[in-house]
Amino acid sequence: MKKYVKLSPEFMCYPIWMQEDNFLLPINHHELIISTELKQKIEDWDKQYQSTYVDDYPPDSKFETARDEKKFIEIGYEIQKALQMELGKDYEVFYQL
Repeated sequence: MKKYVKLSPEFMCYPIWMQEDNFLLPINHHELIISTELKQKIEDWDKQYQSTYVDDYPPDSKFETARDEKKFIEIGYEIQKALQMELGKDYEVFYQL
């Protein structure tokens, strides 16, 4: 049976969610058996997302430009593909914004 992994950025939370029983729970990506380079790419990607958070009024949280947002989304797809390749056939990785 495949394990499901969701790549989904959330404020103040890890961007990787792993299936545990019938639930998806956030996990630290450093716990995954993946390359150091991919861990760093996930870390940088998540930091970029976290930097958009507006503490005074969270609904105002957003990227500064549409170009920044588009690039962020594209990197997310790259991470999804790399995660799938490195985790292998026992996992199904999906990306959700």
